[in-house]
Amino acid sequence: MTQPNQSPHLNKYTVTDYWVSSQGLDQRAEMLSKRAIYGFYNELVRVIAKEMGAEELEYTTMRDNKVRPEHAVLDGRRYKHGQYKPFIPNGIGCRCYWTPIFSHPPVGVV
Repeated sequence: MTQPNQSPHLNKYTVTDYWVSSQGLDQRAEMLSKRAIYGFYNELVRVIAKEMGAEELEYTTMRDNKVRPEHAVLDGRRYKHGQYKPFIPNGIGCRCYWTPIFSHPPVGVV
C-alpha cells in the first residue's frame, strides 16, 4: 500500500514532498531566487558587453576547489556573440560568470 501523496507506480514521494522534507520551502525559494537573479545579471553583462563593443565573452569560474569538473573544462573558453554558449548559471549553485573580451577600449570609455 502506498503512503498519502505517494505515486502508486513509482513508489516514491512527489518532487514537492521531497523538497519540503529535505530543504524546506524557504531554502528552496531562496535558492531559486538567487539562480534567477544570477541568470539575469549574467544575461545583462552579455547584452551590455555587446553594446560596448566586446568581440567575445569568456566563461570564467571562481577557480577554487568548489568548481565542478564540468565547469572547470569550460573555464577560459571564449564565445563570439551569436555563437552557442552555455547559459550561466550552469546548474544549481553555479558561481561562474561572463568576462567581456575587448580588443580595443570599450565604447564610451576614455
